[in-house]
Amino acid sequence: MSTKQKHKAIQINTDGSLSINLMHHQLAAYNSKKQIAGIVGSRGCGKTIYMSVEAFLEILNGRRVLLMAQNYKSLKVNIFREIVERFREAGLEPDVSYGDMSIKYGRGELY
Repeated sequence: MSTKQKHKAIQINTDGSLSINLMHHQLAAYNSKKQIAGIVGSRGCGKTIYMSVEAFLEILNGRRVLLMAQNYKSLKVNIFREIVERFREAGLEPDVSYGDMSIKYGRGELY
């Protein structure tokens, strides 16, 4: 699968499980059992998509997430928007505050 290939949607299956399509290197980071795992790469390799999937899953599991980025613009324009998109893909409607830069869903929340 090419790193230029577009991310496919997150879907909630009829049995309640999730279908998430990740590229090979994203899946390797996701499946890692190491204490710290991640993706280092150039523009367009899928770092933001991967982090949005991780944050989305943590929120769904009722966890509190503190998200940081290299600057405010990157946080708001890129990562935060992608996390909101993951919820849209899954057909879920979280409580999103663009002013506070927060997302709440069930018991999970992100700041």
